[in-house]
Amino acid sequence: MFKVGEFSKLTNVTVRTLHHYDEVGLIRPIYTDNNTKYRYYSAKQIERINEIKALQQIGFSLVDIKEIINGDNPTVINQYYSDQERQLIGQINELNDKLSLLRAFKDTDSSMDSINKYNVAIKTIPERKVVYVRENIPTYNDEKLLWNKLYKKFENNQLKAHKEPYWLAVYHDSAYQENNPDIEVQVRIADDIINLSTENCKIVPEQTIASVTFAGSYEQMPNVTQALALWIEAHNYKISGPMICIFYVTPAQTSQAEQWITEVGYLVHK
Repeated sequence: MFKVGEFSKLTNVTVRTLHHYDEVGLIRPIYTDNNTKYRYYSAKQIERINEIKALQQIGFSLVDIKEIINGDNPTVINQYYSDQERQLIGQINELNDKLSLLRAFKDTDSSMDSINKYNVAIKTIPERKVVYVRENIPTYNDEKLLWNKLYKKFENNQLKAHKEPYWLAVYHDSAYQENNPDIEVQVRIADDIINLSTENCKIVPEQTIASVTFAGSYEQMPNVTQALALWIEAHNYKISGPMICIFYVTPAQTSQAEQWITEVGYLVHK
């Protein structure tokens, strides 16, 4: 057996921490001298200490660790592992997004030259028949849920896309929403489809937009919208409707971000 100080040195865990582990029921001394109150640990308990330390490094709380190491239900224990795995994947994705943004910011000239590289043009989107899906979704990152529904609706009704399909998203909120944004996705259907009785089909009138078409990742969006704002203001236009994104080459078609082609615009009028 080893006194608590000796055990502390063997495990690289402070005496105070060992006392705390004892108090919360994680690992108790195998023997406590009633006279001296000295606590003694066994070499076999080092394995338990190493397990606790590993689980802490993974990110589990002491409460969770107690449930894991003292539990006897494999299903419950595996659920702890699955939940933590999902949380870690989320953190990894968030860090990767931050890293990508850092690299983009580092490699991009923040002067007006980087804004001026985006060419703004006035464009007219013609009147068109569309099939659409419009919903409030949890966050902007969940937009793919709407596209999946649109693709299914498109296929189930055996619709045919127009030769200029305008696969686009409309962001209807009058101001930015962190949660539950109101988004519509739509595609233009062929003119020879006369019956518009299919649910979620409509005719969209002609629209005038100021827009930028760019290649590459969506991390450029802040510069794109700044370029649009500067152009709209300089040319005395007014924003008269929601932002529209037209997708020509998307992440669903290729994972190579440099191949994505997107047009971003705002409905405007003089």
